[in-house]
Amino acid sequence: MPDENPFEPRLEGVPLLFTVDGCSLARLSGEARREASFLLTLTHTPLVDALLLDAPDGLADHLPRGYAAEPDLERDERAIKQVGFERGSLGGVQPWSSRERRADELVATGEERGWFLYYETVTWFHRNSKRHFYVTADPQLLSELEGSCRGGWWDRRRIVTVRSALRLAGWLMRSRNTVYLEAGSNYKLHASNFDLYSHVGNALAPSRVRLHRWLQADTTTESAGQFHDLEQSMHMRVVDLLKARDGVGFQALRRQTNATLDDMLYHLRAAVPTAAALFDSIAVFARLAFGIDTSMVGGPARVSLRIAAFRQALKREGAGQLADLAGACGPLWQMLRALRDPVIHGSGLSGTGFLKIPGVNESRLTLRPDQAQAVLRAAQCVGESAEAWGLQQRSRGEPQVELLLFTHRFSLTLIRTSDRIVRALADDLGAPPLDREASGQEMDRVWKYGLLSGLADELTDAGAPGWTPR
Repeated sequence: MPDENPFEPRLEGVPLLFTVDGCSLARLSGEARREASFLLTLTHTPLVDALLLDAPDGLADHLPRGYAAEPDLERDERAIKQVGFERGSLGGVQPWSSRERRADELVATGEERGWFLYYETVTWFHRNSKRHFYVTADPQLLSELEGSCRGGWWDRRRIVTVRSALRLAGWLMRSRNTVYLEAGSNYKLHASNFDLYSHVGNALAPSRVRLHRWLQADTTTESAGQFHDLEQSMHMRVVDLLKARDGVGFQALRRQTNATLDDMLYHLRAAVPTAAALFDSIAVFARLAFGIDTSMVGGPARVSLRIAAFRQALKREGAGQLADLAGACGPLWQMLRALRDPVIHGSGLSGTGFLKIPGVNESRLTLRPDQAQAVLRAAQCVGESAEAWGLQQRSRGEPQVELLLFTHRFSLTLIRTSDRIVRALADDLGAPPLDREASGQEMDRVWKYGLLSGLADELTDAGAPGWTPR
């Protein structure tokens, strides 16, 4: 018998299929071309397969190549054929005459008509395969898709950008705890989820490393062990928030049922107290570092960045930057409290199925009006819209929130806020700066983790990556 763990079954077959728009990817340059090249190397892994359409030589020559054939007017079809197998086809559009008539209604003549009929063909032939996506960098197609032009003509065809395709590949890799960083015809380099979360967590919130260095410089601190535990807990809770975000994401990508809704709510209910604990650990670290007696603020339960008396005590003891920044985060504390109290002390958070017509079933978080207002004010506090946080106000009934959008914004906003607060605390303590130069290999690894986790922009905004202390 094979020596395999029965709780880690081997999954067969290539689960993710891409049809790649070779014309548009070949025109990319700079960082966009680098991202496309990384995506194409992943087709060497057992998780991703691709067909390259109408591409010039030199672009991912290891991939099977296809093309959109000329319309066959006798059969009233236009086929997608694979190079070297012209006698058959991979699929196509039929009846083709109906597309010609549609083009007459939607577009003018000339190049615009040819563009429309080409993308009508290449985005249509695999529409019934739920694991098949069309990857493109064509700016007009992506603009029309985002704006629902031509009456939503391109909707529900699973058209994605290069970055979206990388994010899908990343979801798949994390679901199997195998994160590929390099791949070729005869070699593969991969890491585990632990490595990804550790690197991404450090890159999103690097300032706690300054607290570590402050502790290293002060060897006389009597409670050094407690300080180290609190500093490490900040990183662990950042990682826990990233895992909760992924936990919701894994379920959001499945067909939505009561079971997937229940799993998403489970991860969200875990994320809320984790976020509260993250800021509490910072507050306790600050209290110890500045020697604040808990009796002066009303007891241990009042050691909290959201409580004015504790912020005043911080300011008196020399932590003015920390106190001022914590005071400016009032809307975030109010949102966190509005969600935390029901999870820890009340009935929790609930949700419901939501059926779009036309469309498929989706899952929603339901909030009380006061909770929805707290979320709205938190989004506005960081300069974002209610829609970016998944909040959908209803004229009747309870406000509803799209779970994946909300968990993403909730987790990332609180992680970044925690890093700003830790940076202020480190400044007040006079902690050493983050001055380590990352190697090119380290930067490349974090860049890939950012793309696969869908956090490339957030990691760029965070600045230079932070690294685990050694």
